[in-house]
Amino acid sequence: MIVDVVFISIGLNYVTTVVLKVGNSIIKLICSFLALHHNFFGLSIRLGYRLRDNMYYFSSEVFSFPLNCLGRHVCVFGRTGSGKSTTAKVLLFELLRNGVSVLVFDRVGEFNVFDGARVLVPGEGFRVAPLAFEGDDVVSGVEGIVSLFNNFFFTTYFCPLSPLQSRVLRDVLEGYYYRFSEVMRVSRLVEEIRVVQSRYSRVKGWVEGCEALVSRLYPFSKGVLAKVFDSSEDSLDRVLFDGLTIVDLSVLPTDEAKNFLTNIVCDRVYRLGKRLEPSSGLKLVILVDEAHNVAPFIPNYIGVLEKIAIELRKYGISLVTVSTRPTLVSKNIIANSNLIISHSLTSNEDIRLVLNYMVNELEQESFMHVLRTLNVGEALVQANLPEYGCRAIKVKVGLPEHEHLINVKPKHVQKEEGDEKVDDKLWKICEHMPAYVKRILYTVACSEENLTVKSLPISKRKLKEIAYTYNVIEVKGDKIILTEYGSMIAKRLLAIK
Repeated sequence: MIVDVVFISIGLNYVTTVVLKVGNSIIKLICSFLALHHNFFGLSIRLGYRLRDNMYYFSSEVFSFPLNCLGRHVCVFGRTGSGKSTTAKVLLFELLRNGVSVLVFDRVGEFNVFDGARVLVPGEGFRVAPLAFEGDDVVSGVEGIVSLFNNFFFTTYFCPLSPLQSRVLRDVLEGYYYRFSEVMRVSRLVEEIRVVQSRYSRVKGWVEGCEALVSRLYPFSKGVLAKVFDSSEDSLDRVLFDGLTIVDLSVLPTDEAKNFLTNIVCDRVYRLGKRLEPSSGLKLVILVDEAHNVAPFIPNYIGVLEKIAIELRKYGISLVTVSTRPTLVSKNIIANSNLIISHSLTSNEDIRLVLNYMVNELEQESFMHVLRTLNVGEALVQANLPEYGCRAIKVKVGLPEHEHLINVKPKHVQKEEGDEKVDDKLWKICEHMPAYVKRILYTVACSEENLTVKSLPISKRKLKEIAYTYNVIEVKGDKIILTEYGSMIAKRLLAIK
């Protein structure tokens, strides 16, 4: 018998199949089977079941696609409650099953459902130094910092740094780094800008420009946010490229803080990725939840996430963006994504935009009704797969092995439910606690317990009375510290993390 060797490209590897040459039809049949069943070799993403006329196919027709489809970026869209988060969790599960490292920006705290995940909680052992840079080139380092701040201002406030503000930042940062080797803190930056403001107080525009900078930077230098941002060293390292890392943004009290931290980490990853060797395999996937907050649609603007999408694919870094509305997300990211997953949408504007990237213009009308009427957990998927005729496929997301992801609650929620009786007690006590006691509790917590009796407009005797009555503080000499009970109330009821 004559033996032929057929090489079939699946994912990132080649699978060798030895086939007895008994006819071209058998070879074609085997090739078709292997192309449609990538999961047979474990080099695939198993997303769910194919759907036709709202009926499931039989179980062997699981919808899967090669792992390398994710190497060209992914967009997941859908209105609130349509199943976006479940789809993102399924993608995470499949990526980890295939040995791919993932970095997740968890905006609302719902992705901590995986065992062995490395969870970075801002303010609790995880901090960043926004004003740090690598190398000895001060000018280049300062330009990188100015670019980071400009991107943060533009994507968060839709107002970039003015030329004057950029000049002030450059002058202050260069002046500092030419004199000192230690990384500048945000609080020091605010002080230096104040000095510049007073120096040029009579020059038109300088006071307003400096004040606008200070007003946006000051919150990161005081209170709770200072624990995260006002640092001369950060906790970021190459561990981001090992397994699953979740940045829990839900503990941050403001959207501005969540955006700033996301921008800082993504900027670090971008600069690190540019130094990697080009690779055809996936080294890291970055998943950004509620991506419209950090990569909004701004005409003719390229932010850090857009740079990752455009430039880092060849280095093995891919981007997964999740958002409620495609019209809110940068079109540069959508246009550079090979895999589009859309759950139910209601806005005509959103539907037409997403269909523009999924089907040709003549088919759009027929798919508009489909996107409007998708049930929870159903999605229209365009992966540009030749075996499916490069058509959009209707899929019911989730397989039996994903069931635990769909039903399980995040670990911090499980813990809170276990402490439900304690929470009830705390709420009841807080309801009867006077407002001035809450203010004292908040002030002590924000000061990192470095507060003295003299710094409060209340007598030491009254403070001791509060300590005896409510058991939330202790007065030791001139120092005021929180009790364990006071710390619990501060964290749970006053959002002190």
